[in-house]
Amino acid sequence: MKNTTPFILSFFLLILVLSCGQKEQRFKIKVSSSVAQPMAIISLTKEDLPELFDKNFEENLSVVEMDSDALITYQWAGDELLLGLGFEAGEEKIILISTNNEPQSKPDISTFSRFVPERTDDFAWENDKVAFRTYGPNARDLVLEGKSGGTLSSGIDAWHKKVNYPIIDKWYDKELNTSGTYHKDDGEGADFYHVGSSRGVGSSGFWAGDTLFAAVNFTDYEILANGPLRTVFKLHYAPYDAKDLKIKETKTISIDLGSNFSKYEIKVEEADGKELPYLTAGITLHDKKGEIFVNTDKGYFAQWEPMSGTEIGTAIVVVDPIEGYKEHITDYVDQSQLLVHVKPRNDSFTYYAGFAWDQAGEITSITEWEKYLSEFSDRLKNKPVIEVLD
Repeated sequence: MKNTTPFILSFFLLILVLSCGQKEQRFKIKVSSSVAQPMAIISLTKEDLPELFDKNFEENLSVVEMDSDALITYQWAGDELLLGLGFEAGEEKIILISTNNEPQSKPDISTFSRFVPERTDDFAWENDKVAFRTYGPNARDLVLEGKSGGTLSSGIDAWHKKVNYPIIDKWYDKELNTSGTYHKDDGEGADFYHVGSSRGVGSSGFWAGDTLFAAVNFTDYEILANGPLRTVFKLHYAPYDAKDLKIKETKTISIDLGSNFSKYEIKVEEADGKELPYLTAGITLHDKKGEIFVNTDKGYFAQWEPMSGTEIGTAIVVVDPIEGYKEHITDYVDQSQLLVHVKPRNDSFTYYAGFAWDQAGEITSITEWEKYLSEFSDRLKNKPVIEVLD
C-alpha cells in the first residue's frame, strides 16, 4: 500500500503557511482634540502606519473605537486613510484598526460629486449638510453661440438641502425628466440661489485696480476621491486676462462629511513668470439686503441674507494670511460682492467657502451662523493630534 503520510504532512504544512500569511494585523492609535469636533476627518498616511500601507493599502479594514466597540467609518482616499470621529473638547479616543477579509457595511449618508453632462456640463458636489454646483463648457458655448439655457460663469451655486442623504441625482432627474423642478421645495430643499456672473459662494478671481477679473466656465475636471467621508476633485480653467497678467487656475475642491464648507486649494500659473501676490475669493451680496460681518482674527468674512422667504448665511474662512478684504458695492448686476484677497502659501491659495440655510434647521439665525463660523475657525486651527501606539 502506498504511503500517503508525506503528502498529508505537506498538505497541512501548506495550510499552516497560508493561514500564517492571512493572519490578521492590528494597529492601535490614540487621537485627541483640544476643541469640540462634531465630525473630524482624521488623515493617516504611510508615514504614520508604514506596515499597514505597505501590506494592506486599499484593502478591507475593521476600525473600532475601543472604549465603546463602535465601528468607525473609514475611507481610502488617494494616499490617505481617513477616519470619521467626533470629539468633546479635551477628549481622547483609542482606535483599533484591523485587517479584515469582509468589508464594513456602508453608511447611509456620504459625500458625493459628479460631472453632469445631461445638464449643460454642470459639476455638482454635496455632503450631509450642503450641496454646490458650478458650470462647464457646454453652458459656456450656449452663451457664446447666442442660444438659450447657457451660463457664462465660474461662480459657485448653493443648493439648499434640508436632508442628510444625497440629493444631486434625484434633483437633476426631477428637473430634467419630470414635470417638477429643483427650484421648488418639495420637502428636501431647492435651488433658490442666484449666481450669474458673480463669485457665488466662494469662487475666485483677481482684483486689479477697480475691477474683479475672473475665469469663465471650467474646461475639464478630474474626480480624485468619492466616498463616505470626503470627496475631492479638480476643475481646470482656461487662462484669463487681468490687466497686464494672464492667469490660469486649477482648483482642487474637497468637501468633508459634517461640514458646511468646501475647501479650495488653487494653483495659479502666470504667463510672465511673475508670482501672484494674492488671489481674490468672493461671495455675492445679491440685492444688498443682507447683513455683513467680519472677524479678521478668526479669519471669517460673512453675511446673513433673506432669500425666497427664507434666510441663508454665506462665508469665506481663511487660515492663510490675507492681503485684505473689500465690500464692493455697485449697481452693476451680480457685481456687489464681499471680496477677500488670500495670500499664497506652499505655492497655492487655500480657503474655505460655504453656507447655512435656516430651513435645514441647524443654523437658523445670524447669531448661530457667527457662532458656527467662530467654532469652525477654531477647529481649523486646532487639528486633532494623532499618536501611534505600540
